Amino acid sequence: MRHPHFPDVGKRIKARMLALGYKNEHGEPDVPAFLDAHPHHRYDVRGFYPWLHHRTPSGQNLDWLVEDLQTTKAYLLLGEGPATAPAKRRKPYPIAGGSDAAPRLAPRDIIWAVVRKSFVFARYRLSLIGLCGRVGAPLAGTLMAA
Repeated sequence: MRHPHFPDVGKRIKARMLALGYKNEHGEPDVPAFLDAHPHHRYDVRGFYPWLHHRTPSGQNLDWLVEDLQTTKAYLLLGEGPATAPAKRRKPYPIAGGSDAAPRLAPRDIIWAVVRKSFVFARYRLSLIGLCGRVGAPLAGTLMAA
C-alpha cells in the first residue's frame, strides 16, 4: 500500500528541527541528536532520513513527530496554521499538601495510631498465652485508654 504524499513535508520537518536547535556544524538538521533526545519513541534511523526528503511519515511515527517537533499535524502535512502547537496542559501530579493529595494527618495522630495498633496487638498476644487475666488486661486497658 502506498502512503499518501504531501509536498514539502521534509522541508517543514527540517524547519522545526532547526527551530528547536537540532543543528549540526554544517547548519543542517542533526538527526542523530534528535533521535538521542527522544529515545522513548524508538524511531527507525533508516526510515527517518527519507522523511526529510521525499517520504511522508504515517501512523504512529507521524504522531510521535508532531509531539517531538512541538507542532500540529495540519502544519506538518499541509503547512497550514502556526508552526508551533499550543502547549499541552498536563494534569499535575498530587503533591504533599496539594489539593489532589490525600488529607494530611498531624504527626501526633500518626504516632498515636501506630502506638494504639501496637498495644492492641500486644493485648491480643497476651491473651493468647493466657496472661491476659493476670497481667495483660490491666496493663493493656490502661494503655488503650490513653
